[in-house]
Amino acid sequence: MARTTKEYERAGTMTRLLALAVAVMAFAPSFADEAAAVAAGVDLDIAYCESTGEQYIDTGILGNPGLRVEAEIMWTETNLVTSADQHILGSFDKINNGSTSWRCYPISMSGNRYPFFHYGEQMNNLTAWQYNIGQRYRVTSDLGASSQIFTADGVDGTAPYSFPASQSYAAVSSGKTLYLFALGHGTREDGVNCMTMARVYWLKIYQNGDLVRDYRPACSNGVYGLWEDVNNVFCCSATATPFKANVPRFARGKPDYFAQWIQSDGTASTYIDTGLYGRPETKIEAHFQWKAVQDRRLICANKNSQYFHIASGANGEMYFRSGSSTLIIDGTAYAANTDYTVVSDVHANSQTYSVTGPFGTITTNDNQTAVNTTPHAMFIFGENFGSGSGDYSKVRLYSMRIWQDGVLVRDFVPGIKGGQGVLYDRENDVCYFSRNGGITSAAGLVGPPAGTPTYPKYKLSYLGSDGGAYIDTGILGNPGLKVAGDVMWTELPYASGNDRHVLASFDNTSYGATRRCYAISTTASDMVGTNRANMCVGTALIRPSFYYVVGQRYRVEANLGAKSQTLAIEGGATPFTHTANADFTEVDHGQTLYMFALGHSSNGAAAYTKARVYSLKIWQNGALVRDYIPVIADDGNPYFYDKATRTFVQGSNAGLWDVGEVGERISLGTCIIMR
Repeated sequence: MARTTKEYERAGTMTRLLALAVAVMAFAPSFADEAAAVAAGVDLDIAYCESTGEQYIDTGILGNPGLRVEAEIMWTETNLVTSADQHILGSFDKINNGSTSWRCYPISMSGNRYPFFHYGEQMNNLTAWQYNIGQRYRVTSDLGASSQIFTADGVDGTAPYSFPASQSYAAVSSGKTLYLFALGHGTREDGVNCMTMARVYWLKIYQNGDLVRDYRPACSNGVYGLWEDVNNVFCCSATATPFKANVPRFARGKPDYFAQWIQSDGTASTYIDTGLYGRPETKIEAHFQWKAVQDRRLICANKNSQYFHIASGANGEMYFRSGSSTLIIDGTAYAANTDYTVVSDVHANSQTYSVTGPFGTITTNDNQTAVNTTPHAMFIFGENFGSGSGDYSKVRLYSMRIWQDGVLVRDFVPGIKGGQGVLYDRENDVCYFSRNGGITSAAGLVGPPAGTPTYPKYKLSYLGSDGGAYIDTGILGNPGLKVAGDVMWTELPYASGNDRHVLASFDNTSYGATRRCYAISTTASDMVGTNRANMCVGTALIRPSFYYVVGQRYRVEANLGAKSQTLAIEGGATPFTHTANADFTEVDHGQTLYMFALGHSSNGAAAYTKARVYSLKIWQNGALVRDYIPVIADDGNPYFYDKATRTFVQGSNAGLWDVGEVGERISLGTCIIMR
């Protein structure tokens, strides 16, 4: 029996306001069973399948009513002729029916780059919107007997497009099967004439709600094509010309192990395509060191000599650019083999750059108009002029994070996957390979293991901060939180109003006290030496009549809702409970909760706390999202092991941790570790 859409998990979220409606496009490839492909020796860690205008695949699915297609695609044709239509998926019986009534075009493009889709006699040529050649899109196309719906969303964050159409179509069977990368005609020769140049990152076909084809890029014995997951079949080109080879690898899931850094040797084979375009409302944070100080880029895209990059100048200048604006920080130069952290924050008419190194931190501003480099994506370790040509840098990268429109879209850390150096994107759980796998440990371009452990080995009684370390939980301090902690303060506030937090956040840069969340906190209120419990969400601050004592272990449970808050504490003479019911301000806090500090938008270190945590759990709207226990890992170091996400967390300034007694060994039989 064919699988249905309900049998597939949806991954990723992308919500925007459309011109016609509020639409949520949250679909992404989800593959149920890889065992058959692995058994057949098929490599599934392939970025895309690319046609050159000489290949197609016959899907075997008739172009009939009741079709739904979901896909991630890119048109690569650069020499389109007006009226020369291009089809990623289509069929048309022109032999048995001379009219246009027997056609089905779910994903097609006109010679003017307008998307269009057909069923039966009805053609919708969407002249209000155009595809960009070389840009990646998520597309859905629903073809019913009496209605059609088309949506396209730029993966880089470009505004989506939606077009619903309702007409009385002739509910006919096209009689011909849908071709991938071509138009399925009554004769093969005619179909070959309609082949196109495009990429498919993944594509699914449904008939009347049933998933009937599920394609993903693959390689079998050096031949590139698509693995079809419903029928467990490898599909290669139906012509004598194979699909494009040497496609970048792209692996889902964590690397085999993490590394401290990866490094480019300055050749084209070591650049990494981020899949994101340089544009306004992009923020990049990178920790790196130049191995050769020259006029080279750490990350760069270029459209018509309009650069978007972080770079080193020929004489080591600190060199940044967006659009036509070139900015050099005077007076300080990069040095080779020296660690730097750069934050580049680009807006439409202003840019801020900050560099931190041995000299401290330098920040500068610019007010030039930023460029949008679509369709040229940003490359790490090199320039991108569209074809991948240009200069390549010799640079070591420890980490890089990229935000667009305020959303973290890439969170890169180095690792090793299949013997290759990769950047693992923690935000999307994907490994990005360099071009042709050019970063290898054999070439000395991959650093030593990052110390990321494989499994928890021993229990610890507690793990605490000595007043200079904290952990960013990654959980926003919003209403709907429940927190349960087994904690102890080893030092309490010493002056009135001097708060100390075991778990809290506070956006003090833009919204003042309206955006705060104190889950487990205390304050010296009323008089010096009295340390009251302290709890709040939004503007409502609750200080119930319970006073913590240094050295006393407490079990604390806090529920922070939009209209009520509850606090329960066990420890000391008698248990304590407190309930506050009020219409609190329900805000989207925007800042994450810190353990042992106050999570600020500017500097969480402003409110370090001396305390111990024996265990701590965080729920969001009823779902357990963090479950921390202190452990000694197999590498011999102390960590919080988060059972909810199966990850290890060490936090900042690991040397300042207060480490408890080592307990019993953890049985691997009861601990599931996923790497």
